[in-house]
Amino acid sequence: MTRLSKFFIFLILVSFTITPVYSVLEGGIDNSYTIDYTKLNKSELENKANFVYESALASKTINDSMTQALNLYTILKNIDPKNMTYTLRLGLLYDTLGKDRLAKGNYYQAICTNPKKPEPYFYFGNYFYKREQYLKALRFYKKAHEHGYSSNYELLEKINGIYKKLGDTETSAIFKQKPIEDMFKELEMLQNKTLDGGLTPFSSSDDLNRELEEIEYSNMLIDIEQIHDTNLFDELPD
Repeated sequence: MTRLSKFFIFLILVSFTITPVYSVLEGGIDNSYTIDYTKLNKSELENKANFVYESALASKTINDSMTQALNLYTILKNIDPKNMTYTLRLGLLYDTLGKDRLAKGNYYQAICTNPKKPEPYFYFGNYFYKREQYLKALRFYKKAHEHGYSSNYELLEKINGIYKKLGDTETSAIFKQKPIEDMFKELEMLQNKTLDGGLTPFSSSDDLNRELEEIEYSNMLIDIEQIHDTNLFDELPD
């Protein structure tokens, strides 16, 4: 085999190695390669994608875990386009890389896939919040609130902070009060379960464990309330 032939083989191998990386960074899989998705093991791919996802999200840069996560979730999205999680996670990964067009595109697709789920609205709101586009963030936060995040503490704090930035202290106070109201509802539920100042009788150890978990959760809410007045938005630019 001549040196020239070896060189061309080397170039072909390199192209197969690097093409998928650039392809997912452009928002898809290289269409020059035919993939039969019916022959792929979805469960195995999902396990691999979930395994590298957190490290990829934390890295915020192109490395092995980020490349694997982008490739795997892109393939999974093509296998199951109606799965909101795949699309949403692609949006979050592209968001951390600063790929705004691809991030927004996937957030929109996630919303369209399941418009009644709060998660895509919440993370799309975070996208605009991080970029200090507070009115757009508020729009999506309110949709997340409407579709199931009405008691999400992080969401309520961010809505509260945005209204304060806009000078609407009256509306801000409503959302600031919401976590407190939730805490009292939880405590009231626990009080209704007590008998003569003690815990209610339990039919099994599982019932006791559930009761103890609820008490622990209420204590956590009390701890949250103690730091509730801390202004988390003072350091944000106007």
